[in-house]
Amino acid sequence: MKEIKIQGCIVALLSLVCFSMAIMTIMMIVEFIRMIGDPILISEKMDILFFVIILFDYTFLSYILIKIVNCNLNGIFSVNNVKNFKKLGYGMIVLALAEEMTNISAQTYIEFNGIAIKPAAIVFFIIGLTNIYLAHVFKEGKRIKEENDLII
Repeated sequence: MKEIKIQGCIVALLSLVCFSMAIMTIMMIVEFIRMIGDPILISEKMDILFFVIILFDYTFLSYILIKIVNCNLNGIFSVNNVKNFKKLGYGMIVLALAEEMTNISAQTYIEFNGIAIKPAAIVFFIIGLTNIYLAHVFKEGKRIKEENDLII
């Protein structure tokens, strides 16, 4: 089984990130539930809700990255990696949408003809589309590898 030398360190770091994000997500969910009855602005409640969605998505993305990084080099073109890259791509698109929906006045944004877009949302969206494309590349790589294995 081939492994990348730094693979263990990357998995450990991603596991720490995943655990931290999960704890922060739980803390924010508790805070959101506590605030439901408070007489604060609905926009503040919505900001916290989208922040919970963002934290949950970061947790999900780090978990999927752990699964991708944890595979060995012989199984890199597997069905699981194809699915994981698709999940990663869709997760990044959800992150882009959630980032866009958070309070726009609180962060830097680009305005074009009355439409305000956050740079982070654009980056997440592009990375998400790239990951979906990579899933298709891995699917084709798996097909070519299977063909190659049959020839040998």
